[in-house]
Amino acid sequence: MKRPPNAYILYRKHHYKQLMKDYPDLSFSERSKILTTQWKKLSEDNKTKYYNESYILKEKYEMYLKEHNNKKLSKESI
Repeated sequence: MKRPPNAYILYRKHHYKQLMKDYPDLSFSERSKILTTQWKKLSEDNKTKYYNESYILKEKYEMYLKEHNNKKLSKESI
């Protein structure tokens, strides 16, 4: 399982495809600059859903790691 994305990465993931449609001729770095600027201008209320989603994914990841490590430890003790 991969490490969970942070709030900005989730925002980027949700908005990148539309940005590609709106600006097909821009480079990856130019699109990234636009998304970063949009993220910085976004109100904290609007960022909350991305922070919440990130938190949930982080909790799931930590539970996965805990289970994985417990299984690993139990196998080693045998």
